[in-house]
Amino acid sequence: MNPFIIGFIALSCWFDWTVKEKETAKVNCDFSLMSSKEKKILYYINLARINPEKFETEILTPFLEKNKKYSKKYVNSLRKDLKQNGKTHPLRYTDELFKFAKHHAKTTGKKGKTGHNSVSFKGYKTRTKKLLKNYSIVGENIYYGKKSPKEIVLELLIDDGIKGVGHRKNILSNQYKYASVSIQPHKKYTFNTVIEFGGALNQ
Repeated sequence: MNPFIIGFIALSCWFDWTVKEKETAKVNCDFSLMSSKEKKILYYINLARINPEKFETEILTPFLEKNKKYSKKYVNSLRKDLKQNGKTHPLRYTDELFKFAKHHAKTTGKKGKTGHNSVSFKGYKTRTKKLLKNYSIVGENIYYGKKSPKEIVLELLIDDGIKGVGHRKNILSNQYKYASVSIQPHKKYTFNTVIEFGGALNQ
């Protein structure tokens, strides 16, 4: 089990994607509040969503050839999911989800805390009451440690040792329409990355 996951750029791969695919994966992130690294995380998530089979061939397989520490069980289940899930829409950025992710990453990072509870011990269901007024469904992935955007996304997709592979399911789910990413310093793990997901907007 990877100790840095609780709750991802190789230039040779970058050029194997078409201009249209890269633009689709970036969606509306260029003028967002996210940093360049945060944008790249959402970019890699979207590549996995818009063309999962190509993602497996061009990004996952070369990564695994150099990194053999992951459980075959989880790697094989990821390959299966990428083949079976099919293409879906990219996740679009929103300021609201970014600010929500940033607040959790920043406050828990300062205290050195981990998990989905707030520093005042509010659970995720309580924390997201306001978000659920605007989104049909919400979800959250958290990654601890200092890694490249590509590695972060890949490790969350592999979800090695995580029963139910909840991080992977969030990344690939077609129920989500929006997402934002915040990376903040963490007292214990150097950095923590919070990815907030939102479903369709409530009318």
